[in-house]
Amino acid sequence: MKLTLPPSRTTYFILLALSIFIVAVAIYLQETYGLDPCPLCVIQRVVFLIAGLVCLCAATQNPHQTGQKAYAYILLVVAIIGLLVAGRQLWIQYMPHEAAVSCGAGIGYLFQNLSTGEALKIIFQGTGECQTTGPRFAFLTITEWSFILFLFYAIVAVLQIKRARKPKWQ
Repeated sequence: MKLTLPPSRTTYFILLALSIFIVAVAIYLQETYGLDPCPLCVIQRVVFLIAGLVCLCAATQNPHQTGQKAYAYILLVVAIIGLLVAGRQLWIQYMPHEAAVSCGAGIGYLFQNLSTGEALKIIFQGTGECQTTGPRFAFLTITEWSFILFLFYAIVAVLQIKRARKPKWQ
């Protein structure tokens, strides 16, 4: 079975819409149900916004072969960063409770009072907030959905790279 994507511009607009939808749902859940995001969740939101920005640029510019490859590689890097952040949060959520980390300072406090490197180190060590899984949607936690969506972005980016490598005459 051959997997085909819609035209590049359409693909990027779909990914842009998905990015906006994901962040909007996260904000809705936060505001409506009081699901305050942990620092890793905030970083994942930012990564989704960056992916959306890359897709917006790619869709509006609609470049030729070299530009399409460049945008696809950038999107792939962003998706891999998202996979790493979501994967780290999943690892924290599924570690034994005996090894659980204690609650820490909020993300705003960390970046205001520590250097960026120190703040990121503390964030990726995880806090007690990062260990809570929250509600499940279709049997998966929000973090698991985030991981799957970043994986989807990575797969689409790889397919876009392959498409950009094909000569126009084939």
